Amino acid sequence: MSTNLKYRTSAFDRFSSFDLEEDINPPRKPSTNALRLRHDKRNFVHGITRTDLPAEEQVIIPSNEILRSIREQLQLLSSNDSAVIISALGEIREHTTSVHETSIEFLVSMNLVGYLHPLLDRQDNPELQKQTLIILINLTDARDPLGEVVGSICFSPCTDKLVALLSSPDIEIRSLTAKLIDGISYRTGVFRNHILSLHVVTPLLTNLQIPDLTEKYQISFLNALESLSIDKWRLPLPFQHESPPHNDEELIIINHIPFFVELLSHHSDEVSRHALAVLFEISYRNLLAIQKLASPNLIKAIIMTPQLSPESNLARYKCKVLGAFTSVDDNFTQILLDCGIISYLQSLIDDKHYSAYSDVLWMLANISLGPFEHGCLVLHSGILQSVLREVDSLNDSVRKKISILVCTLFDKDTRYFEPLLQMDVIPFLLKELQSTILSRVDESLSAFHSFVRAAKLILVERKINGEGPEDVFAGRFKSEDGIPILEDLIKEDDDADIQQRTSELLFDLINFEK
Repeated sequence: MSTNLKYRTSAFDRFSSFDLEEDINPPRKPSTNALRLRHDKRNFVHGITRTDLPAEEQVIIPSNEILRSIREQLQLLSSNDSAVIISALGEIREHTTSVHETSIEFLVSMNLVGYLHPLLDRQDNPELQKQTLIILINLTDARDPLGEVVGSICFSPCTDKLVALLSSPDIEIRSLTAKLIDGISYRTGVFRNHILSLHVVTPLLTNLQIPDLTEKYQISFLNALESLSIDKWRLPLPFQHESPPHNDEELIIINHIPFFVELLSHHSDEVSRHALAVLFEISYRNLLAIQKLASPNLIKAIIMTPQLSPESNLARYKCKVLGAFTSVDDNFTQILLDCGIISYLQSLIDDKHYSAYSDVLWMLANISLGPFEHGCLVLHSGILQSVLREVDSLNDSVRKKISILVCTLFDKDTRYFEPLLQMDVIPFLLKELQSTILSRVDESLSAFHSFVRAAKLILVERKINGEGPEDVFAGRFKSEDGIPILEDLIKEDDDADIQQRTSELLFDLINFEK
């Protein structure tokens, strides 16, 4: 089955950006590496290397000497001398910052979190609180595929102190707390929901709304809110026009959508990028959030947000947020069209915003699923022609989206057939069939099947109207042009599904005019 139909029950059901691309989610924001004193594993040469594991999984088991030192430092955390505690925290922090997180599992097994959480109450010594938070942040950033390390923090007394820490007089403590919330919540829905149950959203928003807050701190609070907005567990489902119940914390974020849009005017690509990431996460498959965002003023504000640096990829993030409208229905798509979305998308192609090409084509495919007039806007925009002219320099993701857009148009209405042939989409599809990338071949086959179906429908319409059997391809495609390519594909491709679909397509082409 073609990936563009992955979550669609028919060719005319809408698809979301997540359904199309495994990497469509905005790139993960910068981690806490700035806090982390990363060290080369040579610092642990006096440990024991596990050689019975695959090379990529080999770790260095701390020696007895190191383990003894760790235990001693943990005991010192109960000292009455703050200077001793600070020194011990520094030593422990070293063991949470190695490239392979060599000592982390041992630290957790020694109840490190149990030793740390009382230090978060030390309002009399902000430095102790900061060093403790940094260690906890480092733990959440460690290699932890099963979530055991993060879980030990999430369900410990540490998280009961988050709201109080977000009210600390020290902005650095509040920022580090936001980083900890981010590190915990991003991992799984279970951790995210637990953190939401602690009512941290309002304090985060309160901090974010502080006048003249520096960019560094804005990004910390935005990252936390982004992670609290993610609901990846809805991914396998089609768009629901009746959104699932929202908890109070999610509703607070949704009600602040105008505020996040307002942040886009702060003339910082980094702040804008993170604000857009929050908007994207909260509006993904969330009808209530999309309704809140469906104001012409808000949409135009997003469209008009300037990209100050070519490296920021801000256009891509804007497309992801705006694309949420096209994943719902024609009414929401019309709102977007009335705000000039086609002209904006065309400007992205004209200005060579390559990082946004994939999302532009995804949005156009969704727009094409609407009324005939919507598809005409897509065809007459010139975007498809522009992309096809530079197709040889585009990546696999974009080329797949071209095939998806063409497939959608062929399937949607036979009146798009002739304009598509005039754009020379068939040579592109034939070339895609010869790709070594299976997913590109898959999408091209889907488009070719739609092409043949549309041609058959046109022949039927002509017979019904009493018209002659003129060349339905208007001389732009000969069946024999594609037959050798399809025959080679059957011989050379080992994928059973590809072979079957290619055989069916070959049969249709050979018998097309019979």
